[in-house]
Amino acid sequence: MKRAIFTVLSAALLTAASATYANASPSTCANQDVVIGLSCTLGDLTFLFEEIKFTGANSGSDLLDLSTPPTSAATPGVVVLGFTVLATTPVDIELVYKVSSTKTDITAIDSTFGPPQPAGSQIFESACPTDPTIIPPGCGSPYATVTNTTGLYTISSTFGPVSSLYIDKDIENFGFSTFTDSIEETTVPEPMAMSLLGGGLALLGMLRFRSKAS
Repeated sequence: MKRAIFTVLSAALLTAASATYANASPSTCANQDVVIGLSCTLGDLTFLFEEIKFTGANSGSDLLDLSTPPTSAATPGVVVLGFTVLATTPVDIELVYKVSSTKTDITAIDSTFGPPQPAGSQIFESACPTDPTIIPPGCGSPYATVTNTTGLYTISSTFGPVSSLYIDKDIENFGFSTFTDSIEETTVPEPMAMSLLGGGLALLGMLRFRSKAS
């Protein structure tokens, strides 16, 4: 009986300790023009857009919108930021934005682009520890880089975890209409789960001590 109690309690504590931060915060990123100074939230991440440039099209027009899907529809541990390209002609895009989290758990990035996928289209992306719009220091030594020429889901190597970074994107768009950035997060214990874990371990120790004493 005591062994069964130990087993159940241990399982409950392990579950609590491995809980992920829930992306429960409301999204403010959907259906907005991407302009310098735009700040929005998605899940537990905050995005601040610092630079947006267009070449090969009317650079004075709004050519990029956020079309972010609901956080609940994202893969667990991955926050997806969706973009819609409004230009009907090929346009190259330079985009820099900061990503920050209070959870200190950003570990990877990726880039995709949607249909159609004309030949020559590419996305070059870096995760920078310093602001790439400031020279110096510029991007510094990137945490990770991604080159996407296939349209498939391309994930960077794991880094960090870090609490903030800058995304520096250079997009050669020969006519595709959408692209996404995905920010991958680690599985980390919540503060309440850690408190539960500490108290539970103490209780488990007391139960074992009493069982040995008896």
